[in-house]
Amino acid sequence: MDYNAFRSDSINDINAKDCVPMMEYFAAMQNAIDLIGYEQRFIIDRRQKRQMVQERVALQEYQYEEPVPEINWILIPGDSIIAGYDCKKAACNFYGREYVAWYAPDVQLPYGPYQFNGLPGLIFKITDTENNFDFTISGLQQIDFYDPIYVREYRAIVKSSRKEVRKIEKNYCANPAKGLKNSGKTIIMSDEDWESIQPTPYNPIDRE
Repeated sequence: MDYNAFRSDSINDINAKDCVPMMEYFAAMQNAIDLIGYEQRFIIDRRQKRQMVQERVALQEYQYEEPVPEINWILIPGDSIIAGYDCKKAACNFYGREYVAWYAPDVQLPYGPYQFNGLPGLIFKITDTENNFDFTISGLQQIDFYDPIYVREYRAIVKSSRKEVRKIEKNYCANPAKGLKNSGKTIIMSDEDWESIQPTPYNPIDRE
């Protein structure tokens, strides 16, 4: 999940356990929420090689399950030092975008940000060749405590498929007002306000 989504959950969790009124920590939680870069949350079952995905489009939460994607990496010549670690270079095509990645063989974890996985070392940096999306590690920390990530259970969550959610997101960006009106939620706005809602850019990390 996005680190700032994790931060907002942690802020809420800690204060709720201490019975702190929400208004006393709302500003800190909202600050973390405002910094969220992407809305998707992935819960991965490594034994079954499947993942559950949750994300919000407009006012609705969606959830779907799918196999963990297998990425065909090409290991290419190149060396770099990132965060003090020697890194090697690799490239791939993933959901319609070309990426260049730097991974650290000394950190033998075949994982990375977002859904990137499968390299012989932790991905420290990955960027698409059009410079629309860039992930760079900010640091590593050895922890000695158990910090669970919770599965969000929304009563009104819609079970769907990846293909359908991508379609809903694209349609919403093309016509946000129509998407809000069809959300089933009660939204009170003047005709002038409805007409002022403009299409939003559609540039998803997954093109396919």
